[in-house]
Amino acid sequence: MSAGATSASNGLRAWQVAALDAMASWSEGPFLVSAAPGAGKTRPSLVLARDLLRRGVVKRVAIVCPTTPLTRQWAAAAGRLGVQLVPDAVELRPPRDFHGVSVTYARAAASAHRWASQCSPQTLIIADEAHHLGEELAWGEGFAAAFGKAARWLLLSGTPFRSDATPIPGVRYDREGVAVADVSYTYADAVRDGICRPVTFIPYDGTLQWRSGDDVIEAG
Repeated sequence: MSAGATSASNGLRAWQVAALDAMASWSEGPFLVSAAPGAGKTRPSLVLARDLLRRGVVKRVAIVCPTTPLTRQWAAAAGRLGVQLVPDAVELRPPRDFHGVSVTYARAAASAHRWASQCSPQTLIIADEAHHLGEELAWGEGFAAAFGKAARWLLLSGTPFRSDATPIPGVRYDREGVAVADVSYTYADAVRDGICRPVTFIPYDGTLQWRSGDDVIEAG
């Protein structure tokens, strides 16, 4: 079965199943999933969260995103798997019958002390588009301060690049400064498996004509 194929038993693509298999032995520390945009990072992340909650390994889930609409999208996707999240949350403690929250990086960073006081080793942190933590210094520092007590950080990115001055919290780098992913699924992999479309540049030949003052200019 190709990596793009879907397993009839769970609806997951094979690369997602492989990612979950890799995470099965993960017990603590950061875990970076580098997968092409559009490959489907959300589903395996939520399946992991659901399974850890059911087993009592974690007591709470926090999804951290760059924008408010994304917090709502994550909450909706989680709800379809039976994981109830409060979107655009103002604190880490969810109401009764909720399993966790989704929040923006900016909000968590702005009140990092409050979020840190409610975080515990049994809080699963999922950082969506984690490369943003390497673009905004305040976000990166705030994220680390707010969620430093959590035993697990699941970092998701399609482009895990950093600026020279701001490494992404939790990400390991090789000697050349390239992020070292625990699971990697590239754009080439996604195109090969029919998950993403190839980018095609089509050149056009023709003649352009435009007016500049009293002159008519033509170029081909």
